Amino acid sequence: MRQPLVAQRRDRLERARRFVVQLDGIGRRVEAATDDASRIEGMTKMYGARFLVSGETRAGAGEGFTFREVDRVQAKGKARPVLDVDDDDVRAAKLAALPRYTEALALYQARSFAEARAIFSDLAKDAPADVVLAIYVERCDEHLRAPPPDGWDGVVKLSTK
Repeated sequence: MRQPLVAQRRDRLERARRFVVQLDGIGRRVEAATDDASRIEGMTKMYGARFLVSGETRAGAGEGFTFREVDRVQAKGKARPVLDVDDDDVRAAKLAALPRYTEALALYQARSFAEARAIFSDLAKDAPADVVLAIYVERCDEHLRAPPPDGWDGVVKLSTK
């Protein structure tokens, strides 16, 4: 015999409540991951990227994938690399430039802003739509005008979610 509709709903709600209580610890991790994903998704506009992934996603992807580090970003006390993912044609161009880009990024993070700027600027000539390159050229210019303080770690502290 079927239960009345109200009793069925009450039973489903009770089972759902028990399930949520059992997963509470996991739920907190899922909530944090969802919050991180939302922030990273919001950064796609800032960097002109179709997709960005976190360093954790990169580490979990395993072999067979190529990533380009975009920036080091800090949100709510967290600092991690942000990586981009592109269509095949854009990816091919970025892969060809990846060794020089990686060199420029290392120079930037080592505070060699003039050398980093020269490489970023040169790469930007071949990829004018690559917003990340333009961002780094601008940052190098800013740091050449006013060097960052001692202890600078290259992490960008975002003020918005």
